[in-house]
Amino acid sequence: MDMMKTSAVAASFAQKVIHGGSWAVSAVVALVALGSYHGSVLTYGRQPYVAARRGHLPQVSSLLS
Repeated sequence: MDMMKTSAVAASFAQKVIHGGSWAVSAVVALVALGSYHGSVLTYGRQPYVAARRGHLPQVSSLLS
């Protein structure tokens, strides 16, 4: 029932199972968030270019970088 009272369920679970491994869960969550941000940055620059090439945006938008 302790899991129902906490807002950080994964960290509480790791604390009980790994005995002090809650820092690892926090580190993994941070790495996943950083990877998601990195993927967004890499793909966002291509979206206006492709949209302009397909006619969804003005053609001049495909020239911007």
